[in-house]
Amino acid sequence: MNEELIFISYSRLDKEIVDPIHKRLFDNNFNVWMDREDIGAGDSWRAEIKTAIKTCSVFILMLSSNSGQSQYVESEFLYANQVNKKIFIVELEPNPLMSLELEFELLKPNRILVHDENYEPGLEKLVSELLKFSVINKKNIYDWFRKYPDNPNWSRIWVKKILVSPRDSTLLKIGVAWLKKYVSNDEAQYCNQWIEVYRIISKQNQYHSFSFEWGGRWIMNHPGNRRIEEVKYLIKKQISTQ
Repeated sequence: MNEELIFISYSRLDKEIVDPIHKRLFDNNFNVWMDREDIGAGDSWRAEIKTAIKTCSVFILMLSSNSGQSQYVESEFLYANQVNKKIFIVELEPNPLMSLELEFELLKPNRILVHDENYEPGLEKLVSELLKFSVINKKNIYDWFRKYPDNPNWSRIWVKKILVSPRDSTLLKIGVAWLKKYVSNDEAQYCNQWIEVYRIISKQNQYHSFSFEWGGRWIMNHPGNRRIEEVKYLIKKQISTQ
């Protein structure tokens, strides 16, 4: 089991609701464990679930009237609580019915609402909260950046991942290669992305000389850019810290 695993507890009656959420997490490079996908035909069902909960980093309860009244879901939740897992409650419907045991246990935890008008904001909040626990599948991240180097969301996603794991040498090298590739691109979105990635690279001691050289190149290539003073400031900041 991967120690950065996310365990999802849910009712199979909610499959049509849970599957898109699972896909969103997968697309954001999270390593998600769900029983129907990860238990082999010859495995001991209860033993596998217990092991997955015990070794996961985060436990997510997909709360609905179906899961709230499921004996299996209740057992999974209580065990996760017992072994002190970080627990997120994702509410799939308003005012879900629950067993007395679950109702008592869920009096305090904050819930992330993922239904009606809260669906998209709720998913964004869930992804944001999970990133704080670094529960990401790094191999998937590396593959994504290599496969989609020109994706317009590249900088936003890269910055988010590198902030979670600021000492990741592979991500830093990918960022450096990207800065070299787009140092002379004049499109506004690439200029803005370039500066955001450069801002993080310039803070890394091992890339000081790189930052001086390529920050200077960017300034020469974009003499009239409105954000040129930001790059100059970052270069001056490096000089003052040496």
